[in-house]
Amino acid sequence: MRNFFLSIITMFICIITIDLQAQVTYTANDQVTPYTGIFRPGMNPGYYGGNWNDLLLTDIVGGNPAAGTEGAGVRAFRS
Repeated sequence: MRNFFLSIITMFICIITIDLQAQVTYTANDQVTPYTGIFRPGMNPGYYGGNWNDLLLTDIVGGNPAAGTEGAGVRAFRS
């Protein structure tokens, strides 16, 4: 009798776990509002580690005619 109840409980748990699994019916395109504002690529000084210091980053993103660097065209400087 005990094995019968254990079998029933095991089957019940298996059925519950099967019913709890679900596939979502939406994507990020359905949930996220598209951004229609102006995109402003920027630089975050002090964030980059290693050999990247702030002076080197400003030469890369803003340009340095003395070094022959055109610049990446940053529109925002986030301190």
